[in-house]
Amino acid sequence: MVHADRYAIGEAVFLTHHRASVTWKAEYVVVGHIAPGDLELRYLIQSTNRPAERTAREHELSRAA
Repeated sequence: MVHADRYAIGEAVFLTHHRASVTWKAEYVVVGHIAPGDLELRYLIQSTNRPAERTAREHELSRAA
């Protein structure tokens, strides 16, 4: 199965996290694509505010305005 990447490398995105009754959103930049281990695409993202990278699933991301 071929997956199309929704977000391009270098694109600004928001990562939204929901934990209990708290939701927060932070801006990141896509720095890599990770081959999906399941049906959902994953991305390597870099924080715009601090030197931190992490992975995120596609449903956690949205385009930055």
